[in-house]
Amino acid sequence: MDLEKVDVLDNHGKLTGEIMLKTEAHKKGVWHRAVHIWVYNSKGELLLQKRAKKKKYYPGLWDISAAGHVSAGQSYQEAAQRELFEELGIMCHAKALKPIKLWKLKQDLSKPFLKNREFVKGYSLRWDGNVASLRLQEEEVEQAKLMPIDDFESNIMNDEKSLTYVPQRKYYLEGIALLKKEMGR
Repeated sequence: MDLEKVDVLDNHGKLTGEIMLKTEAHKKGVWHRAVHIWVYNSKGELLLQKRAKKKKYYPGLWDISAAGHVSAGQSYQEAAQRELFEELGIMCHAKALKPIKLWKLKQDLSKPFLKNREFVKGYSLRWDGNVASLRLQEEEVEQAKLMPIDDFESNIMNDEKSLTYVPQRKYYLEGIALLKKEMGR
């Protein structure tokens, strides 16, 4: 049972002072915070993770490097560092995380039910480590791989290949454009 608590936000992303269980926030469609971390290397490759088959949402699909909710009382940056370490075993200094954008995401699913309302702070991290050295969190991540960012973009644009990824085409394409700019491409 998931007992993670999140801070409730208003429609403008401001803290309301209320705290609730993440599961309750998803059930009621309450605004809360999340982080997405896009890890890339000097070769122009993006680190992707395959979500564990036991995940409630999008099991077995490929996704960006790391992501998660901002726990109650935590900052976006603290959550980004925590998620990188928990999911992939990557420790990084706060200054290494570069904020790339704050997204306001709405997502509604019927099966399994989800009424997700998130302010998502995206970060990038340049990491030239070895994928074999990663320590994957078994309940979250089944596999990790590096993929040239252009190949990721083409896969997302291809209707058939995109079925192996979390269905976030518009968001992914925006993130790819921001990363390419950061990479000087």
